[in-house]
Amino acid sequence: MIPGKQRVIGAAYPGAPAYADLVTSQFNLSTAHDPESFLAHTEEWGSKGAYEAWLAAYRKNAGSFLDHPVWGADRDLGGGRYLYGAMDDRYASNAARIFGAPGGLVVDQHVRGSRACVVGAWDGTECLLLRAMGAVRVDAVEEVPEFCKMAAVQYTAWSVPGKIYARSLYEMDVESHWQAYDLLYVPGVLYHLTDLPTAVVILWAMLRPGGVLAFESICEPASKGQGTHAKYLGASVPGWNWWSPTAACYEALMHDCGFPDGRTVERHGGRGWWIGSRGDKLPALSGGAAGFSRPDVLRTIKRLQELRSL
Repeated sequence: MIPGKQRVIGAAYPGAPAYADLVTSQFNLSTAHDPESFLAHTEEWGSKGAYEAWLAAYRKNAGSFLDHPVWGADRDLGGGRYLYGAMDDRYASNAARIFGAPGGLVVDQHVRGSRACVVGAWDGTECLLLRAMGAVRVDAVEEVPEFCKMAAVQYTAWSVPGKIYARSLYEMDVESHWQAYDLLYVPGVLYHLTDLPTAVVILWAMLRPGGVLAFESICEPASKGQGTHAKYLGASVPGWNWWSPTAACYEALMHDCGFPDGRTVERHGGRGWWIGSRGDKLPALSGGAAGFSRPDVLRTIKRLQELRSL
């Protein structure tokens, strides 16, 4: 048995091993440019001890992500070497759900040959996954500095074409990233964000018309109602999970922020998976929404849209 597989934070799902194997087959020690250098960099974050220190802090809600940085995803590197990840194989089970469910992503249509970006990239394993599926470029956005270092050692070890942006999504320059991507993949991020409408409008601006946003997030169980409401969780919950919206809330948010076909692909327990295509019309809330936290984003979008229509 591979060490660590009895630890299940992410939900196991049929088909997930195929996505883990896809990463393992292409990004292992035998294919790394300098495997010893890679291991030297990752040992601090991906050891069993680092994982256990993180888990203890997480259970106490003691600032675990910043004070106890740990590798994100379980990685079997081959040759008997293994990285312990805080989210186990969630990157693979997320992919199995969002690619395997009816109405979800299709590799040949949405990934192969695409310019992709992972928002909330953590150690960069989702970036490797999209690259393994055929994306020609995979950028990463990650606001935790130590996580950016983790992603950087993976990009270096396997020459991943793309750039790592060490900043919050809210700090992304909309003008320089206007319609830059075909696919935005946002796993386990939105419920960590305090301002959801601003975030989704920025994601809209980063996608080309017809480009696809796919995300996984905490979701209120169906038994809690179908209305467009979001439960406030706040800092008292481990992991800084601010919001737990209903599925209908996410769909309404997507529709108002420029994704007219935004839809729920699947729900399981307290989590869900959504995709939507970027419409060419301005987001409904861009027409001067009072109190919008980034009015410069709305102004930039309007100006760029006007220039594009000339």
